[in-house]
Amino acid sequence: MTLYHVQKCLAEAPRESPFAVTTLINAIGARSRERRYAGLQFCPLCLLEKPTFVRSWRLSFMTICDQHICCLSDRCSRCGSQVIPFQCRQSLTRCYRCGGMLSRMVDVSVGRALLYALQAQMMLSQAFVESVPLAGRPVSPPDFLRGCAVLLHAIKACLRTKQLTGPWGEVSGEGPRLEYLSVQRRVQLFALLGWLLENWPERCMAIANQIGLRQIHFEPCANRPAWIVEIVEQLTPRSRPPRKRWTATLTKGVRTIESNGGASCRSERAAVLLRAVRDYHGN
Repeated sequence: MTLYHVQKCLAEAPRESPFAVTTLINAIGARSRERRYAGLQFCPLCLLEKPTFVRSWRLSFMTICDQHICCLSDRCSRCGSQVIPFQCRQSLTRCYRCGGMLSRMVDVSVGRALLYALQAQMMLSQAFVESVPLAGRPVSPPDFLRGCAVLLHAIKACLRTKQLTGPWGEVSGEGPRLEYLSVQRRVQLFALLGWLLENWPERCMAIANQIGLRQIHFEPCANRPAWIVEIVEQLTPRSRPPRKRWTATLTKGVRTIESNGGASCRSERAAVLLRAVRDYHGN
């Protein structure tokens, strides 16, 4: 029931702390017998046919059921509680809190984004078995999985205060990291990923120019694979803010007034600072 094979493919060591978050594995927030996050997903139709929670449902990119072609759920449709199977008093198909049927379908349609999300899900699932062909060349499983996570992290950081709309649906950069998001939010992100991988790297460069994706958005991500580095090198480098040389002169003038002292020291210093503020703002 462990997910160490995911950490092995990502070239990550098993986490020592049970509260640590692993890349591409949904966080459940285990705290005693409670769960703070809705990280355990399920397919209502699969749960109706066989009351068993599949291990792959814990993965962040698993958002679509490949058998019934429907979105997965992560909460009770009746009360909105997280899914905690070991606290179910009656059956695994019922909510532990209100007793509602988890196998009841809800309308979670995402339109055209569903096919792109399913395409990205199939490629990421393939990476656990063999190399993934991308732009006419094979990419090793660790590089592909880690590169997809890095790409989504950078795009999400760039869209922190924006929204992006296109054939993949609507994507927003608000909220925490990928492993904490709801299944509806992750469908949008992985639909965008599927759209980008369908015609790599032309579509990625088009999106980068559209949203202003720069090299600075990839800096927090360590161990970037080669196929991501090739894209990063083509982006606009980190632009330095213009140097404000007037600050050195202002600081020197204020320190001179303070060193001279006197009864009018404070009034002179205030006058110099106010004049600098007026000059900076232009009024």
